Amino acid sequence: MRKSSPVRNWSQFDRQIRNGDAKLLANLSRFPDAILVAGCQRSGTTAVTRILREAIEMPDLTFSSDDELDAALILSGAIKLETSARCCFQTTYVNDHVHEYFEHDNYKLVWILRNPEAVIRSMLYHWRRGALNRLFRACGRHALDEKRAKRFNRFGTHGFRRVEMACLSYNVKTAQVHELAARLGPERLCILDYDDLISRSDTLLPDIFSFASVSYDERFRSRLRTRNRPKREQLNESTRIRIREMCEHEYRKAVRLAENWR
Repeated sequence: MRKSSPVRNWSQFDRQIRNGDAKLLANLSRFPDAILVAGCQRSGTTAVTRILREAIEMPDLTFSSDDELDAALILSGAIKLETSARCCFQTTYVNDHVHEYFEHDNYKLVWILRNPEAVIRSMLYHWRRGALNRLFRACGRHALDEKRAKRFNRFGTHGFRRVEMACLSYNVKTAQVHELAARLGPERLCILDYDDLISRSDTLLPDIFSFASVSYDERFRSRLRTRNRPKREQLNESTRIRIREMCEHEYRKAVRLAENWR
């Protein structure tokens, strides 16, 4: 099913929908027993979402080249459609509207963690500045101390290095899993580390399918792939140290939740 979209990109989505009074998950109740996939951006959520969509034989609800943006438009109600089929939506875009997950109870949520070095490297090399700016405004700025908050209020994102913005955004987004775990519980929230999923796909991928009440087929393992990084994408040692200093503690706390879930 294809519709014409009133919003063409994430900048327009923020201006027209996120920054207004609209709820980002307003239409979630129209999709009973939905599967949602989220986590920090650049953590492998797209790959997991697409596998689950294929597994449940979800109808084609996309109308652009960005299926997460399409999901955001559908769930916020900007695009009106009806389907009786079970659906799977990527909802990493929810960001600072995380409280909306608690306004619905007709879904299961798969939350994907990933080590901060891999995530932040991807943010630095595979994201335009605008994407990082939007995530920082929605999440990262909430981790600023008073002095840096004043700098942000005066200069916006121009007053910060990209690696600092990425680290702060990663921490705030990753930390959301703790409230989600406390309020949703293991029956409605599955927490997995993407790197573990890659290395132990023979056991962890079936776990996701079982959690989502989806029949597992071995062929889906082939959809999980990592690629070798070009040399130009290697982080220098000082940047790697900075990432570890800023993010490793938050990551390890979240990993403990994933270990408890299993």
